[in-house]
Formats: sequence, structure tokens, C-alpha cells
Amino acid sequence: MRAALQGLTRFIAKPEGAKNRFVVFLSIQVAPTGSMYAIARDDDTTVGILHSRFHELWTLRMDTFLGVGNDPRYTPSTTFETFPFREGLTPDIPSSDHADDPRAQAIATLAARLNELREN
Repeated sequence: MRAALQGLTRFIAKPEGAKNRFVVFLSIQVAPTGSMYAIARDDDTTVGILHSRFHELWTLRMDTFLGVGNDPRYTPSTTFETFPFREGLTPDIPSSDHADDPRAQAIATLAARLNELREN
């Protein structure tokens, strides 16, 4: 994971099991625990996509469930890796490749504002 985070100042973190389906940016100085998934991206576009209603509905359908209360459990193999990111906005390409894409710009602007409001 440290190799994947090299060159980044932050990464996206997603709790494995949580009532609220938030993703947050964490400093690369933070070591992810076993109950947190780290996504080696530092761009607002990816965070915005992961905060979208579409991704939320996807996770509700694709999550596994745990415990007596059937609490949703975010799992990369069933949820993140199967999520149908729009062509050109997939997490396997550098964010700089879609910097001029109007879709990416709109998503990034809103996600950056959400993050700003959350942190202040």
C-alpha cells in the first residue's frame, strides 16, 4: 500500500462497516487499519463519484452483510471493483488524464466543496 501511495499527499479512506457511507481523505501519514479500505487516489473526482447517489445504491446492492442486524459491509471485491465507473473516469487511469473532461471538472468542484465544508 505504501508503494501505491507514493507521490500522493492524501488518500481516500472508506470504512468497512459504517451506518453512513462516507469516504474521506486522510493524510498519507495515517496508516489504514484492518477495518478501513484505502484507495490510492487523491483526486476530488474519484471522491465525488464514490459519494454519488449511484454509488450509494450500488453499495446497498453489492455490499455483503454482517452480524445479527445485517449491517452492510463494504468490500472491495464485490463493491468497488465491480462499480461501473464512467469511461474515462475509471480509477485505473491518472486523474490528470481527465483533468479537461467537463464531467470530471463538475464532479471535482462539488466534491471539493463538500470536503471543504466537512473539514471547516
